[in-house]
Amino acid sequence: MLELPVLNLRIVVPILGLLILLSIGAAIQSHFVGDVYVTKNVQSVDASPWAKVMQLASVIGSLPVVIAAASSVMIWFLYKGQRPKSLLVIAAVMTLPIVSVVKELVGRHRPTEEMGTVWYDLDSLSFPSGHSFTAVVIFGLFFYIAPLLVRSINAVTVIRVASITMIGLIGMSRVYLGADWASDVLGGFLYGGVALGFLIYLHRCHIELSRPRTIP
Repeated sequence: MLELPVLNLRIVVPILGLLILLSIGAAIQSHFVGDVYVTKNVQSVDASPWAKVMQLASVIGSLPVVIAAASSVMIWFLYKGQRPKSLLVIAAVMTLPIVSVVKELVGRHRPTEEMGTVWYDLDSLSFPSGHSFTAVVIFGLFFYIAPLLVRSINAVTVIRVASITMIGLIGMSRVYLGADWASDVLGGFLYGGVALGFLIYLHRCHIELSRPRTIP
């Protein structure tokens, strides 16, 4: 009998509820009470090496770089003749425009110099953070498919630790550089998490459907 994976509504419903409330709040307020506090504390680390790390993390989280990384993984799967896995990577990339749509619907502007240090003058909208969304979707996918990429347990561990590290650094870099509020980053993480969770669910459904069935 065919049994598809079941969504855990006790997890899904609260996350979606939080996402809706956060989005409505971001549409109403230019920033939340804790945003300025978090920004000032994150930016209080005044060290040249750390600033360079934050700049590098932000570059790695940019759309061209993550698409290049995802394309490399997709090509690897195609080379190995694993077309369904390459389609999973393509599907992940196809979710990235979602963040632009949400940004337009919410319409929250980026932080200004009055509230903290702003490294770059960006004229695009801030909620949810596109870098954070992209980091969760792409690097979260790398975390998930690590055992499909390499066989060594140590290599899988390295990929997963690196993926989690990049997600954290990219999110922090957006606050450090004054590009996003902490709530923008949280929104990007949540939207990205929902998108990634949906992709993983579809992949597991595909695995279940692909299993050979015994005819009674």
